Amino acid sequence: DLDGTNPAHGGGGTDILKGRPTLLFAMALEAADGAERAELLAAAEGSGTAAALERLRVIYDKYRVPAQAALLAETERTRALGAVEGVRHEGLSALFSFLGATLLD
Repeated sequence: DLDGTNPAHGGGGTDILKGRPTLLFAMALEAADGAERAELLAAAEGSGTAAALERLRVIYDKYRVPAQAALLAETERTRALGAVEGVRHEGLSALFSFLGATLLD
């Protein structure tokens, strides 16, 4: 959560600065050029500062990583909810629908 909008994540960028892999990080790493890739990897090794975190935001935005991740999440959410519709067992269908509404929104 680079922008810090999810309070459960302890503020923006904490996963990156603690070396925890994220989908956003992987997408940025794949898109980045050599120098940017080095900056991303340095931040993931725990050498992140407020300035480094801001630089990561710039790299993420340059490659539209948050928008791409949101699109991917929405696509997968739609697929998951579509799969629930195919479940014929009433109890399981209700459970999956509840989980989908709770966890995927």
